[in-house]
Amino acid sequence: MIGFCSAGYISYSNTIHKLNNLIDVTFEVEYTTLCGYTQEELESYFVPDLKELAVAHNCGVPDVLEKIRYWYNGFSWDGKISVYNPFSTLLLLRQKNFTNLWFETGTPTFLINLIKERNDVKLLLEPAFMKQADYNNFDYRTMDTKLLLFQSGYLTIKEAVKSCFNEELIYTLDIPNEEVRQSLMNHLTSSFAVYSVVQTTAARERMMEALFKGDVTVFETSLKELFANIPYQLHIKREAYYHSLLLLWLNMLGFHVDAEVSTDKGRLDAVWTWEDRAVIAEVKYAGRGAVKTLLDTAMEQIKGKGYYERYTHRRIALLAVAFAGKRIACQMREFSPL
Repeated sequence: MIGFCSAGYISYSNTIHKLNNLIDVTFEVEYTTLCGYTQEELESYFVPDLKELAVAHNCGVPDVLEKIRYWYNGFSWDGKISVYNPFSTLLLLRQKNFTNLWFETGTPTFLINLIKERNDVKLLLEPAFMKQADYNNFDYRTMDTKLLLFQSGYLTIKEAVKSCFNEELIYTLDIPNEEVRQSLMNHLTSSFAVYSVVQTTAARERMMEALFKGDVTVFETSLKELFANIPYQLHIKREAYYHSLLLLWLNMLGFHVDAEVSTDKGRLDAVWTWEDRAVIAEVKYAGRGAVKTLLDTAMEQIKGKGYYERYTHRRIALLAVAFAGKRIACQMREFSPL
């Protein structure tokens, strides 16, 4: 008999009572669309549902398709063909509400704890890389975090290229879509900050509104409250812990690293844009020293290197965050390049 297992294997067995001689089909081309809906399937089989969803959101079907892609597409095993999460897609069409359904369908708590314990947050904020041969370790206790995230669906293949030195494929891994990104960021931030998920969501909404309105006081107060909630007795090095939490929090708020800044000017730590608003962030770290000096340095770096030049058509605010030993401070200023 032939049976499909959730881990991406075909089993050949001489009885119906045994499971043996497993063959890994994860990277085989003929199985790339096995675990989800393709774009063609979505547009062909769900026409009435898509029209109803478009009406519910007061927009056209093309707009709805783009939003579904953003939330639930992106899973790929070859870096070329991507598929939609079938369960989340069906729930969306049933409930007519774009929301994060991933965690409610069974994210293991041990995965969040493992990422926190290993302090591997950067894996979720920038692309990671692996070789196909790396995939063969199945002991989660010793498995590389990025492989565990890939095998559990939190990272997917965005690109596959052959090595310059041999025929081996090198895979670029990244978070599949908005649903998975929100799941990870919400629960990791909650875990790092010792907040409940409800508190984390409320703080996020409050700070996003402050960013948009330019309310410096609310933003600074909220950020300081976030870090102040961390117990002093944490065994993880405080600076690294704070650093990871800040990266998670900025990502949750919608900040992203802007890699398009010219190399002769440097590279932005992070930028947040929404409608006519842009907030440009620079983060400074030091084992000890004056927080005010670090904040002033961050502000001057943004202005001195012209990081704001690509955003002059928006309302601009400069955000400086400083870590000096155990002290944390932030400062946000409205800025006009004129």
